[in-house]
Amino acid sequence: MDLYKKLRSFGWLGAILLATTFGPSPALAQGDNSGSAGSSGVSFTPVAGFWQNPNEPGGRGVVIETNASGEMFGAVLVFDNTGRSEWYIFETTAAADGRQAGLLQKFVGGQHLDGEYRQGAFLDFQGVVYFRFDSPTAGEMTWPGGVMPITRYDVIAGGAQSGPAAGAPAGSWWWAEGENGRGYFLEAQGDNLYFAALMYNDLGQSTWYYARGSMTTPTFFQGTLNEPHGGQSMMSEQFQQPTQNFNEGQITVQFTSNNAAMLTLHNGRQVPITRYGF
Repeated sequence: MDLYKKLRSFGWLGAILLATTFGPSPALAQGDNSGSAGSSGVSFTPVAGFWQNPNEPGGRGVVIETNASGEMFGAVLVFDNTGRSEWYIFETTAAADGRQAGLLQKFVGGQHLDGEYRQGAFLDFQGVVYFRFDSPTAGEMTWPGGVMPITRYDVIAGGAQSGPAAGAPAGSWWWAEGENGRGYFLEAQGDNLYFAALMYNDLGQSTWYYARGSMTTPTFFQGTLNEPHGGQSMMSEQFQQPTQNFNEGQITVQFTSNNAAMLTLHNGRQVPITRYGF
């Protein structure tokens, strides 16, 4: 995988270059004693899409996509200690114990929902994250917040099992090539779509938005963009669902092919987006 290409193009992964320059972490290379690796040391390849702790319905989330080399690119969707939504990016490689391991990376200073283009900057690492999958739809995430079971998230009842309707998008990362530094994750289950936007607020802090609902057709979605607030932080042991959803207006997504779409934001601004390859 061309890390320099990622650094130039996506903007979220500048920290990967630092990790490459200074050498791999021994913990990443060898694994550690946190969590469990499973008796066989073999981990399944996860289904791309939205994941959650089954004991925290509607709480913190994880988005995952795996490439042909078995590497995962994803994000954890959490909240800070004030309840503000925030996200951390990770990219994984295989650890010696069979798990996938990566570094949680925090970015700041990027483009906000209504703003002109401004690329985010790497701030710091938030710790190591490990994944072990017992099946393509269930596993375990070990991160600074502890060991957490994760399973595929049902946008609709049974949706993770049934997958998208014919012609609707499967779970995948999308981006606007001219606006590197913010991105989108889209997944259809049946005729319903879950849309997540990873951006920044007016102060340059990372924040995420979501929209969900029925698709008008397998290639067209219209819904309300929400900014959740009041949920659980990475280090909190107390489950807390978001207490508020701030309405940011209507968006639409018109898919023109399997790899291209037009996103129209609440202010009428149109953003051409494409599948992100990593």
